[in-house]
Amino acid sequence: MSDPKTPLPPLWKMAATAASAAVQYAASGFQTVPQEAFDSRLQACDGCPQREENRCLLCGCFLDKKAWLPFEDCPLGKWPV
Repeated sequence: MSDPKTPLPPLWKMAATAASAAVQYAASGFQTVPQEAFDSRLQACDGCPQREENRCLLCGCFLDKKAWLPFEDCPLGKWPV
């Protein structure tokens, strides 16, 4: 029997988080992390039970977007600094 999946956060919470990230991204001058950091972040997500395809089930974020943002982090603390 497989483990039950964590449900995504409520839609309002994901929308608020996305809006906040968009504001921070614009305020940073649209800065992103280097390719190596992006790759390292996604590699840290590999095999995580809270990952379902391209989504983090804890925060609801799309990992291929969130991993580019220098001010974002993993809710479990798995991303290297």
